[in-house]
Amino acid sequence: MAVYVSYRNARREGPIATVWVRWEYPSQEMLMGYFAAKSAVSRTEYDCNRVASRSVTLSGYTENNLSGKSESWTSQGSPEWTLSIPGTLDEAVATAACARTKPHAPKPKPKLQP
Repeated sequence: MAVYVSYRNARREGPIATVWVRWEYPSQEMLMGYFAAKSAVSRTEYDCNRVASRSVTLSGYTENNLSGKSESWTSQGSPEWTLSIPGTLDEAVATAACARTKPHAPKPKPKLQP
């Protein structure tokens, strides 16, 4: 399995980092219990304080490289957070997403001399 994280449309609001995550599988994986997919992409939120995640939207594809027939699911309301287990791929993606979207302190303005 290969996992890609896109930071092009990443955003950070307080402790919440949001990124697109893509999975490529060597063989079909069942999504949502019934859809056989070889690739998938999701808009995922990461709580950087709690190291937890939740998928806001998910699209599965029957072929690799996000091709073939597809099906999409969008969470209704506010999906539950899942704590990331230490040492897992989810924790590694959460750590990377949080580090990459970390807010930077504004640069101090230079002092003007009279």
